[in-house]
Amino acid sequence: MIRADVARRVGGFDTRLPCNNDWEYMIRLSTVAPIYHLPKPVVVAYISNDSIHRRMRSKALSFLIILRKHADLFSKDRKAHAARLFTAGRYLFKLGKKRAAILCMLRAVRLAPRMPKPWLGIVHTQLSRIIGWGSPRRGAL
Repeated sequence: MIRADVARRVGGFDTRLPCNNDWEYMIRLSTVAPIYHLPKPVVVAYISNDSIHRRMRSKALSFLIILRKHADLFSKDRKAHAARLFTAGRYLFKLGKKRAAILCMLRAVRLAPRMPKPWLGIVHTQLSRIIGWGSPRRGAL
């Protein structure tokens, strides 16, 4: 639930994003009001086969746009920024954009060198480039 005055101050959803509009909206909300986490789900979402969240290109593009749009906020939490860069890298890898995936993962490693996932992502992506192992598929990484 959001107070009406807070919602007006933040504005509406960014309709220029192909998906993840709700996540970007919550990022903006977090800059003007506290956000509380409920331990149990209050909404159940169903994702159909033709859902926009199944479109990897839309997910990757949205992640990159949001990271750039809110770079000042993400720069305050290196670990969170690294985790989001790793996720963007995974999406790019699944799209077959291995070079871009590696660049995202390298940036994640520079931000949080002790996080294992970006390192594993780089190894996986490099192996797939060198020997053709681990072609992009659903569930990779």
